[in-house]
Amino acid sequence: MGVVPMGTFNYFSREQGLELDAEAAVLQLLEDSRAKLPEKFRDDPDTRRLLLEVMGDAYHDLNRFDVSIPLREELVALSTERLGADDRRTLDARLQLPADPPSTVAE
Repeated sequence: MGVVPMGTFNYFSREQGLELDAEAAVLQLLEDSRAKLPEKFRDDPDTRRLLLEVMGDAYHDLNRFDVSIPLREELVALSTERLGADDRRTLDARLQLPADPPSTVAE
């Protein structure tokens, strides 16, 4: 579980009603955060942009591409709006998108 000692993780898991399985707990926290993201950071687009990047990466690392791709698409749109299409951060976000959208990927 990374840098969090397992005893600490177990304590906070029980306190927050989280699963003891680390991956399940991370997914639960991500889902809760993703649900709150649009409303909580509606008036702070720069923080929302950073959180979209972190959450998109986290879902990607968990092989949840069904969630990571829409988050990354939102990140590109927000980065383009806030920073401009030629900004390095917008270009980096664009590089994180799949070359072929999921609906056109050959099975």
